[in-house]
Amino acid sequence: MKCYLADLVYDTVGDHYVVPLNIGYLAAYLENKFNKLLEIKLFKYPEELEKELRIAPPDLLGVSNYSWNSRLGLTFLDIAKSINPQTVTVMGGPNIRLEPDDIKKFLQENSFLDYYIPLEGEEPLAALVEALLKGEEKPAPPGCATIINN
Repeated sequence: MKCYLADLVYDTVGDHYVVPLNIGYLAAYLENKFNKLLEIKLFKYPEELEKELRIAPPDLLGVSNYSWNSRLGLTFLDIAKSINPQTVTVMGGPNIRLEPDDIKKFLQENSFLDYYIPLEGEEPLAALVEALLKGEEKPAPPGCATIINN
């Protein structure tokens, strides 16, 4: 299973030379849990992610959601779905209201987004990946918000 994880920054500003520790933690957790069942790639810069999406679309694309990159992440989830509608799209991070109705509204407004993980992401993302590896079509693991039958 091919998983891309992205903590995107606008590369028009030259001071974003930081390690994407958040997605590094997610990748390490997934690699530890699933060993060689996953091919994981990490992305910081939009141009690199866009190129890879077009060359080799992933089975799962996860992006971070902070105040400084929310639109950028949503744009790339939309691009991923337009390239391959079967790509499972996931967004996670603190830039969302935590009330269930607010998360539902966010998912409904962004129909290309399959799952939102609002807080710590390691365990919910691993549960989602595990369900997908087992062949579940629309899993709903704990910690992952999704819309099922409206």
